Amino acid sequence: MKRLLSLFLAACLALSLSGCLADYDTPKHAELSEQYDFYADSQSALSSGMAITPEQADEVFIVLVSCGMEAKVTNVTRKAGDDGHCQVSAGLYVYDVYYTDGVVDRVEYNGEELYPTPAPAPVEPAPTDDPAAPETPATLEQAVDDAITAANAEKEDVSIYDAASVGESSDGSFVDIYLSGKDHLTSNMVRKGMLMQAADILESLQSRDDIGRVTLFWAFPLVDAYGNTSTETVMKATFYKDTIDKINFDNFDYNNIPVICDDFYQHAALNG
Repeated sequence: MKRLLSLFLAACLALSLSGCLADYDTPKHAELSEQYDFYADSQSALSSGMAITPEQADEVFIVLVSCGMEAKVTNVTRKAGDDGHCQVSAGLYVYDVYYTDGVVDRVEYNGEELYPTPAPAPVEPAPTDDPAAPETPATLEQAVDDAITAANAEKEDVSIYDAASVGESSDGSFVDIYLSGKDHLTSNMVRKGMLMQAADILESLQSRDDIGRVTLFWAFPLVDAYGNTSTETVMKATFYKDTIDKINFDNFDYNNIPVICDDFYQHAALNG
């Protein structure tokens, strides 16, 4: 008789536990359990603490997660005299949850509204009666310096002067750019480096209407047959404005610099 009674009580307990678990098995239970390891405990605490259904507890849980909740709900305290307000403790945070018929209306933390997201304050248009001053274009000197820097070239000097001072006629200034040649393994590589710098500098200056001519000079240390070193101009290339304007830099090959320039000089040391 005692054995039958024990079996009966065990069966009742199993059915009771099964019923309790089934109560919290909602349509979103599997998905939320997979995403959040603190979901099951939180759902149970929310459902019992807020006196809402498990399905409603799921929705409350989703809202709290969207507000930044990252730990399980450990306590739910309903505010006395306010059935639509409770405090939800999760980790180190306590959220004030305001709800109606199991649906969350608002969530706050330390007085700051987290849900629904507050609408951004309207941005007042900037006054139009005082328009910003137009950007001042760079001076020719600055444009030349910027072009040299962009070409990764080493400047020695820059001279800008009127065409009339050398007996020529031009609407733009003449620009002489003196550069230091960069050493490489071979003289051919030194030469190619200079031609690449020329193409880059010309591309940067092509849009300038205040240029009439650009002449590029490269100086490089040379050693004579006696072992003496002297720095000499090893390459010089001159380009008038109309020549620069003809160049399509999208397809231009820097090796053609000696072909298209208006005047070209190359020291014999670069012929190797």
